[in-house]
This record gives sequence, C-alpha cells and structure tokens, in this order.
Amino acid sequence: MRTKGLFILAAAAAAALTTPAAARMGFDDNKLNFKSCEGKNLTARWRGNDFHLSVPGKTLNPASPDLKYLDWEGKCRSVHLDSKGEFAQSGEGAEASPVIKYLSWDGTKWSAMPSGNGFYAVLVGDKGAAVTPDDIKEAARWLNVNKAESRAAERLANALSPGK
Repeated sequence: MRTKGLFILAAAAAAALTTPAAARMGFDDNKLNFKSCEGKNLTARWRGNDFHLSVPGKTLNPASPDLKYLDWEGKCRSVHLDSKGEFAQSGEGAEASPVIKYLSWDGTKWSAMPSGNGFYAVLVGDKGAAVTPDDIKEAARWLNVNKAESRAAERLANALSPGK
C-alpha cells in the first residue's frame, strides 16, 4: 500500500512539472491557423496549388500562390508550393526545407508540411520560449511514437530530424 501511495505521489509530481510543449499535439488538418507578417490571426487552406486565406469568421479570399507568416523568432517568411508539391521557403535567412516553423494564433510554436489537401502540424514550443534543437528532436520522437500509423507524421518527423 505504501509503495502504491509513493507511486501515485511521484506520478502526480511528474504531471505537475510537465510543460505544455511536453504534452505535444500533432494532427492532420485542412487548414493552418497562423500569424501573418502583420501579426493578424489568419487561416490558410489550399485548393489546387494556391493558398486561400481568411480571417476568423470571414469567407475565403482569392487564391494566393504564397503564404507570408511569422516564424518562431517573429521574422516574416514566405512559402509557396514547388513543382513537387512541397513547401519552398523564400525571404531573408530562408532555409531549404519543406517544413514551415510558424507562430499560431496563441503564440505557440508549430511546424507543418503539406499533407494531401491540407497540412500535418506538430506543436514544438511554448509561447515566449526559445525553441532548442532538443525541442525539435522531441517533437520528431513524439510523432514517431504517438502517430506511428500516419505517413504524414512520419514525413514530418523525418524532416524535423534530418540525418538522425
């Protein structure tokens, strides 16, 4: 009985120390909720090879070939679909990566890549916290363990941790 009580106490203490990013989320969705370069909350969907942007509660705007968003450091980035249907980055300091690293509406830090007619996204970091290489590795590990049945999650995990 005493051992069981200690185990419950240890589990409760561990749960209390868990940060929101450690309680990861990853999912496939037909939309991406992000902060624009102007700091507005926008939603992106795509049809064909173009992004369709909207503000909360409003209908979709005309098609746009690129998506301008705030990255984890608050820098304006731009992404478009290349001829292979993968994200291609542009702008100052852009990485050659099919993964976008964006701020969500609540300021948390997410990574996403194309998946079918939508996006596969994973939570990487908390609002206001710097994202470390360990955070990125943990997000990839989490996808591999918790979303093993998803090919899109596997692709995102591999893109987050190249050369494992």
